[in-house]
Amino acid sequence: MTDLLELSGEPIGLFSLRTRGQMPTGADHVFLKVLFDDNGRSIADIVAADLSVHASTSDPSEIHDCFRQSGQMIVSGAFKILVEQFQIPNTEFFPLNVITIATGVDYHRDWRDGVTLSDYWLMNCWNRLDATHYVDFESSNLHWQKSFVGHRPPWVRGWDKLCLKAEIKEDMFGFEGHLPLHRYVSPRFKEAADTAGLRAGIFQRSLKRFWIKD
Repeated sequence: MTDLLELSGEPIGLFSLRTRGQMPTGADHVFLKVLFDDNGRSIADIVAADLSVHASTSDPSEIHDCFRQSGQMIVSGAFKILVEQFQIPNTEFFPLNVITIATGVDYHRDWRDGVTLSDYWLMNCWNRLDATHYVDFESSNLHWQKSFVGHRPPWVRGWDKLCLKAEIKEDMFGFEGHLPLHRYVSPRFKEAADTAGLRAGIFQRSLKRFWIKD
């Protein structure tokens, strides 16, 4: 293997996830923190109802099949079907609407709702691999991050050289305790997404060098 295929999501500009038409506050905010912390759990018991995403575009054709920000991964119904066809474990979906801005409106100054698009979903995938089984830590040249709060062990944020010692057969995965907020897919998943014409933002990350900036 010469690289990993990262599901980064297509860029969409700024967007905000809202609940019941308002920015999440109080209890509604808990599930967003869980997503951002990427601590590997279901959010079915805490996710807020009536989710919507306000995207900074007035053109519905610019809304892609996968986009993300701060741990929030939004996918289209077509992308959801593909994930379900691959039977990705530890993955769940919650319905939401994507709302564009009104045509001709400068969203920095005068935001007004435009078109509402249904059949979009908040995807939470916590399918993790044990990094000690797949990563050769001694042979790799890794960038580590230390926690300054609490007792979390140091974690990998990037690499100059990443050596894998076992074949990865999962079709969508992350690494337990390392590379938080990053999900990777198999070559056959990428091929299926490309064949279906999905705009998902799957990029090659070379094992020779990949540095995640703060």
